[in-house]
Amino acid sequence: MFTDKISKKNQKYITLITSIAAALFCIVLIKEGFAVALVEKANNQRTPALGWPEWIFGSFVPVGGVFMLIRFVQNGINAFKEKEEI
Repeated sequence: MFTDKISKKNQKYITLITSIAAALFCIVLIKEGFAVALVEKANNQRTPALGWPEWIFGSFVPVGGVFMLIRFVQNGINAFKEKEEI
């Protein structure tokens, strides 16, 4: 990979930058997913076949975004906790 050809110090910074970018994406995903779920609930949208409320399934998007955000933050923190190999 590209990061294998650069120093360990720079690898940490690239990991931090990508973790921040991914975390920002997750924040947008959570915000927009929550907004969609609220609209589905307000409009009382239901699935065509079974008539189940669609907001239940729409709420999985922000919940998944929260779990992804937690993982990306962990990845960014762990990149700086690792000791440099000599």
